[in-house]
Amino acid sequence: INGYKFDVRLYVLVTSFNPLKVYLFPEGLVRFCTEKYTKNNKNNRFRHLTNYSINKNSGSFQANQDAESDSVGSKWSFSALVRFMREHYGEDKTNSVQEEMKSVIVKTLIAADDDINTSMSAHVSNPDSCFELFGFDLILDRKLRVWLVEVNISPSLMTASPLDKKVKTILVCDTLHLVGIPQPVSAKVSNLRSDVASSEASSTSSFASLTTGGRKRSSLGSKPKHVKEHSRNVLNLAKRTWVGLPSEDKAIVEKAITEKRRSGHFERIFPPENNPKKHEEYLRLFTSRRYANALLQKFESKVEQSLSKPIKKKKASSGDRTI
Repeated sequence: INGYKFDVRLYVLVTSFNPLKVYLFPEGLVRFCTEKYTKNNKNNRFRHLTNYSINKNSGSFQANQDAESDSVGSKWSFSALVRFMREHYGEDKTNSVQEEMKSVIVKTLIAADDDINTSMSAHVSNPDSCFELFGFDLILDRKLRVWLVEVNISPSLMTASPLDKKVKTILVCDTLHLVGIPQPVSAKVSNLRSDVASSEASSTSSFASLTTGGRKRSSLGSKPKHVKEHSRNVLNLAKRTWVGLPSEDKAIVEKAITEKRRSGHFERIFPPENNPKKHEEYLRLFTSRRYANALLQKFESKVEQSLSKPIKKKKASSGDRTI
């Protein structure tokens, strides 16, 4: 733009990797180099690198002074870039570029899905205790194709300018509201629960010894052979109905719905909304078809629609009493 190289920082919130749930914040930052681009002098960092930490040291750096003036200086808002593109390239092309950005983000996270889920299975006992805000750095070439530069974990939330403060204040507020951080359990309550659990286990063990005459029994918590286990199999899911789902599966769907209602300015880009074809295309990219992802694909939209329908009040008969 105007001869200066730039990149785009977009903020992406992942609240879960199993099922994968990805939210994109609509506002981001556009960071410009402080010297006009040429292929000459590749060692000139002010010409080829867009990092704020580098360009702020340039004598040509123009700091933002007013959050409302978001298309002036060395850092723009993403909204300003969108306005610029609509003016110069038209509505359709701009929308196409934005959709391609979403696609690059989702495909990048799908590529990392297998490794991250393996690590989480080994090290995370409660998935609800984890979320991550990523900083995706993207660049556009001359043909307006989108390229991924890098993905940053825990991106900087420093507010060096009024524009930074405006963007990141809303970002942080919406992030904390969306993830719904549970209230931590105090050490006293946690210890009390452990004592109760130990006491119950001891009592159960003593009772088992008395009733079996000392015969060896299956370990505490194991199920009798005649109890049919719920099979978390994607193929079996095709035959299941909402009523027949176990409570833990219903909880996954209900959590996705309530989480989305708290999304604020965020847009959920995976699972994609109201686009079954794109949803299926994304699911084919996973190394393995995860049960929780298939669960949301089948039930979330149907359950959400049923919850949004007004409840029909039953007409009172002549024999009904008014309370």
